[in-house]
Amino acid sequence: MSKLVFIMFFCFFPICTIGCSNGGVRMDVGSLMNNPLPVLKDTMRVLALGNSYTDDATSYLPVFFANSDIDEKKICVYMGARSAASLQTWNDLFDINSVVKLSLKAGNLQMPVVEAPLHEILAQNWDVVVLQQQSDLAVNYSSYNPYLRNLIKGIRDVCINPNLSFVWQMPWSHYEGNDKKADILWHSISIATKKQVFYDGIDIVIPTGTAIQNARHTILPQTGGITRDGIHLSYGLGRYIAAATWFQVLFSHMDKDWVAADCLYHLSDNEKKTIRENSFYECYDVIGEYQNICKKCACVAVEDMYRISSVND
Repeated sequence: MSKLVFIMFFCFFPICTIGCSNGGVRMDVGSLMNNPLPVLKDTMRVLALGNSYTDDATSYLPVFFANSDIDEKKICVYMGARSAASLQTWNDLFDINSVVKLSLKAGNLQMPVVEAPLHEILAQNWDVVVLQQQSDLAVNYSSYNPYLRNLIKGIRDVCINPNLSFVWQMPWSHYEGNDKKADILWHSISIATKKQVFYDGIDIVIPTGTAIQNARHTILPQTGGITRDGIHLSYGLGRYIAAATWFQVLFSHMDKDWVAADCLYHLSDNEKKTIRENSFYECYDVIGEYQNICKKCACVAVEDMYRISSVND
């Protein structure tokens, strides 16, 4: 073999290996060209499409913005949520161009269209679109497509921002009173997430599921596995950890000192009423001795989303 052929072979071989490994090839949906987060901009327009898990994860974001140096007039987090919605649900809503109503979860930057056919909502200057799979299906990557690939392509075609970034929320596992089972379910979700990154290319991940699983192995009160019903996050600790994870991934570049800020959270009267009426488990305020652990659960999850980490105060 000539020296030139030898060099050409070994330069090309890694590309072939990456594209053909794992028994398949990456789909050509532009997935290898996911844009990075707009960290050099002072504005962030975020749209999250999902279900009650999206609602849980974003509900306490205002707690972190209120204690940051970020100008809330320049950021927004809008949510479109349907009960128990999966990727197929949102793919179908996109295909029929269904009317969707958004809710503003955080920030004061107003988007012009918040209730309209989905194509009109998406045809705005979004910086980030966050997607996720429904929790029961998130353990199995085979449930993700063709719906995820269709959504990536469709949203890119409609959104007017050519630099739109896609972000993936890794959901948390259900809790049925068994720590080992929750660990096993989390492991399946993490494997499916890793496959999504490889095959579909949404390489910016909010590892909410890993942050929650980290918390389940700490000294935090563990009633309900940081959930209020085994499925949805607890008011107080659970939602706080999820919001911290979102803030770390999407907004920490705007306020690098956010971890040191005091961001206590006390359950609202409405939450206390809902807990009395509907919660299976006890919920807790995020007081001084808990907030640092919650933040660390989020930060170490972002650093290593495919491993349950030991977190100590």
